[in-house]
Amino acid sequence: MRLKRSLVLMGLKHSGKSTLGILAAKRWNAAFRDLDNLLLHLAMKDMDPPPENCRELYRRNSGLFQKYEAQAAAEAAEMMNRRSLVLSLGGGAVENSAVTILLRELAGKDLLLRVYLMEEEEVLFGRISAGGIPPFLEGPDPRRIWRDLYQKRHNLYSAEADITLSLSGANPAEALELLEEALAVH
Repeated sequence: MRLKRSLVLMGLKHSGKSTLGILAAKRWNAAFRDLDNLLLHLAMKDMDPPPENCRELYRRNSGLFQKYEAQAAAEAAEMMNRRSLVLSLGGGAVENSAVTILLRELAGKDLLLRVYLMEEEEVLFGRISAGGIPPFLEGPDPRRIWRDLYQKRHNLYSAEADITLSLSGANPAEALELLEEALAVH
């Protein structure tokens, strides 16, 4: 099977977008790009001092983060005009209207499929908090903060997706098979 269109893997933090993206790109001999890496590269060229990672950039200036995210999405879109690729979005990209509008337009031109990697709320909370509660969940009730964020982003990704892939704790190899099955009927 060869990719007819680019794949954009969307989902919440730790849903497996990058891991599955790398496997899918290898399976279908396509290029893989991670939007967070693309935006960080842009920011590191422009900012002094350069941010060490996306989290630092977001903490410094969330509006600037979204600006770089939109620029990185535009660069990825240019690549998709030339060849099919697998693109992994950051977990919050769905809240950047410039990114979602661009991807919606490209999907309308049949250049890509947006795949929402839907994982269960508790599975993701366990993965995210395994190394300690991250700053974006700090507060008196991290589970409630996560539950609210999960529901908000789940609704947004569900509305934007061409395909919703329910992972239910699938390992990367199983997720790749689920993706292949979904693409075969889409």
